[in-house]
Amino acid sequence: MLNTSNDVEYKDENGTDGEDESMETTDSPNKSHQSSAKRSLDSSKEDTPEKGRKTPRNRHNKRGDKKQYGDEQDTSDSIKTQKLETSINKVESEKNNSAICGSNLLFVGCFLAIVGVICFHIMIMDEITAKPNNHNLLENFNADMKAFQSMFPAQTRRFLKIVRVSLKRIIVETNPDYPAILLLVAPSGSKSSATGTCIAKQLTKSMNTLFNVTSARVINVPNDIRHNNADDEKKDLDNKIKDSFENEHIRSLAVDHFEQLSPRASLLFHGYCDGDNAPFKNVAIVFILHTELDKNLLQQDSRLIDNHLRELWSSSEYPLDQDKIDPLIARVANNAAVITEEENLKC
Repeated sequence: MLNTSNDVEYKDENGTDGEDESMETTDSPNKSHQSSAKRSLDSSKEDTPEKGRKTPRNRHNKRGDKKQYGDEQDTSDSIKTQKLETSINKVESEKNNSAICGSNLLFVGCFLAIVGVICFHIMIMDEITAKPNNHNLLENFNADMKAFQSMFPAQTRRFLKIVRVSLKRIIVETNPDYPAILLLVAPSGSKSSATGTCIAKQLTKSMNTLFNVTSARVINVPNDIRHNNADDEKKDLDNKIKDSFENEHIRSLAVDHFEQLSPRASLLFHGYCDGDNAPFKNVAIVFILHTELDKNLLQQDSRLIDNHLRELWSSSEYPLDQDKIDPLIARVANNAAVITEEENLKC
């Protein structure tokens, strides 16, 4: 019995030992493999840097990365700084431009204000100085009219009123809108005709003297105008009128024997006597119309004067169109005064 148990114990011991040996035998290749793998891993660890291991190269790379990042950050900051400086410069430039514009506007405003004050002062001074001059002219004109009445005592009150009112307007008005037009109508008779010519000369002389013009201009149609043809006659008359007003600065002009002008030449006064667009507005034009009409009839009916002019301009060799006659009559015969012959002329 004892042997059996011993055998069993022995078997157990042997069996255990055998298993241990078998396990050791079985594990030895594994251990060898594990050992080999461990050595291989250790070798690879030695050859390859660990992730968290700070080798000189890694430190260099990190410093490079940090430097590159720093450079990028510096570049970004530099760009931002440049943009900020550009914005500031732009704002300052706009402020400077605004200041310059403001200064320019202020200068222009001050300049215009000064010019306005000067112009206003000049206008006021002109008005102040013009009033006494016009007043003096009017006083002298009234004195001349009294002298004229004494020189031609036979003239009617109506005649004198028409003459005075017609000429007075360009004296009292500084800038008249149209010229003074006066038509002196001489009835039949040589004395009436001579009286008309003498009156026209005296009126133009007095008017020019008022404006410090020494010469007087009377255009005698039969003697002073060329009559080759209607066009030459019109051109010659136009040149004489322009020369008198523009070059000689005459303020009053007389056209004697108005009835002897051709209709085409007479049409020239449609423009010179216009109420709006006359080329010379501060002058007086006096026409002397010599007729064979009775004085009493003329004084009673002024339409005879219009009819006489209409007949002159429509029955000529080169008559005017009917639509031009009436407008011309309205311009030259609006202020018509019938002359009374004088016994003792002083011309």
